[in-house]
Amino acid sequence: MRKIVLQLGFIISIAANAQQAWTQRADVGYHQPNSPDAQWFGAAFSIDGFGYVVCGQLEDHLLYSNNTLRFDPSSGSWELRAAFPGLQLMGGVGITTNNKGYVFGGSPGPGNELWEYDPITDSWTQKATLPGAGRTYAVSFILNNKVHICTGNDNSSGTLLQDHWMYDPTLDQWTQLDPVPGPARSHAIAFELFGKGYVGTGTAGGIQSINDL
Repeated sequence: MRKIVLQLGFIISIAANAQQAWTQRADVGYHQPNSPDAQWFGAAFSIDGFGYVVCGQLEDHLLYSNNTLRFDPSSGSWELRAAFPGLQLMGGVGITTNNKGYVFGGSPGPGNELWEYDPITDSWTQKATLPGAGRTYAVSFILNNKVHICTGNDNSSGTLLQDHWMYDPTLDQWTQLDPVPGPARSHAIAFELFGKGYVGTGTAGGIQSINDL
């Protein structure tokens, strides 16, 4: 029976295809793993059967986390791993390729930094900085083991973005590609399906929502 793990609002649930049902798992916590301390706008990825949540804004709105928390679905519990060494942030994006986890962007801070997590050594390494605008609330997907970063909110000007960048982990190099069509946006969605990347929805500023794909 195949199971899908979804991280949303830092409440972890499991949907079993056969039953079409959700089951709440242990709270992520902040000061202590598995505690009810609330946080949001963190980055998340999965590697080798474990889920990871990195950074995020805390419930008092004034503090940010640099925790790396790992969820073990077999035990249903969280544990702390090596702390994120960059600026404490929220609104970054997480993605996995080649058995490494990546966290990009976020605020406060420049929003153009890329960090790589190695689960074997439980360590973080800073990679090449994006040569474009630093951003928060970007989206990402993987094609051919390369990381694609699109859209978001410019950390310097506050304007919305529609550019599209590709990161090659082997070369540690960024390449700018054609921009995402349609309006500039943040808070979008992105995924890969059958060798193609998809970007859609989001906000074009204020209360103007977008429902394209």
